[in-house]
Amino acid sequence: MKKLLALALCLGLLLSLLPAFAAGITPIMQVVKCNEYVSLREKPDTKSNRIYKVHLGELVTNCSADENGFVRCEWNGRTGYILYEYLQMTDYKYSDGILVNQMVTGVNEWASLRKSPSTSSERLIKVPLYAIVTSCTGPVDGFVRCTYKGKTGYILAKYLKKADYNYKPTPTPTVKPTATPEPTPVPYYPPLPDQMTVVNVNEWASLRAKPNANSAQLKKVPLGAVVYGCVQVNDKYVECVYDGATGYIAKQYLEEYVPSVSYQGFESLGPDMPSLEAFESLGTEVLKYTFDGYTAVARRLYYGDKEELKVVCYDSTWTPRWSAGVESDHATELYSTEAFIMGSADRPLIVLFLTGYGFTAYPVGYWQDVEWENTTEAAQHVGGSLSTAVGKDGTAYLIGYYESAPLALSKEGVILWRAKNDSDFIYWPYEIELC
Repeated sequence: MKKLLALALCLGLLLSLLPAFAAGITPIMQVVKCNEYVSLREKPDTKSNRIYKVHLGELVTNCSADENGFVRCEWNGRTGYILYEYLQMTDYKYSDGILVNQMVTGVNEWASLRKSPSTSSERLIKVPLYAIVTSCTGPVDGFVRCTYKGKTGYILAKYLKKADYNYKPTPTPTVKPTATPEPTPVPYYPPLPDQMTVVNVNEWASLRAKPNANSAQLKKVPLGAVVYGCVQVNDKYVECVYDGATGYIAKQYLEEYVPSVSYQGFESLGPDMPSLEAFESLGTEVLKYTFDGYTAVARRLYYGDKEELKVVCYDSTWTPRWSAGVESDHATELYSTEAFIMGSADRPLIVLFLTGYGFTAYPVGYWQDVEWENTTEAAQHVGGSLSTAVGKDGTAYLIGYYESAPLALSKEGVILWRAKNDSDFIYWPYEIELC
């Protein structure tokens, strides 16, 4: 009996020596009640050396009560001591997953802390890049459950990594703004007419590669020639286009081109021909074709015993820019005149035909004079009431009444061949179809 009594007294003495908080310790505990971190010390003494700063929300393991109000525990592979008042029991288990504080990473500015583990769930708060979230568990459906600023929710696991409390993002260098030089004011030049003509020279003016007198000469532009697309680029030079080349001509050699609405290129056509008003109101439209903002309209009209075919080329504002025409000195039941389009897609030509005279071609667009003429005997005798068709290569095929032998005309105005007609029969062809 005395032995049992002695054993009980010894056990009671030992229990009295254990810290009073021993019953509140679990193998895993969580850091609480601190602003940022608590010290893991070498010995259970507040003056002992600090091993680590264990941050708020972190978990320590293998916990057991020790003296002086300290708990012996492990963190980050080291064993040390933390005051019990900064720890609380937790029911975390290693099987719960992450079990450490995490840091937001892999985003531009912030990650969403959501109410449930879904990208369509309500956002509770934006967690900034490099911010620390605590009480992390998971993952669940690719999300980690965690707490930030008192709000508990879910963040995508791919935007989290184990908290690195020593991490300091490399500051973005401040780029000192470079002073933007004041732009050189661009002098204002009043708009020029689109078309201008060469003047004030003996024979020609130079179309130069650059707007200065020392630049290479691209072309010689004859006196009276017309250039287009005119824009003044400095005090002395105008940018313009001539014969397919873009360059610069001294402004002193140019003036506005004002075409007269008259017949150009036909000396035989006299001033007694119908006016533009008569042409537009009385003539019968034969052809209408638009290219690059210009529209060529061909009309046939009669006055007295004469038949006339006239073409007027209008600009985009329907201002007549030039006209040309042919006329027959007599009118019959046949058409002695005809107009048709041939050439190429990038340079269409309107061709006028006059029985007994031949063909004359003009570019559709600004006035460039006659493109070509063919007044050979074969071209003169094609017949009246001409029918035409144009192939893909630009070759025109033509046949007329009385002279009903087909003729092929190249887009350059050269007769390629003429069929022989030995028949005494007279046909009146009205259409050619190419197969």
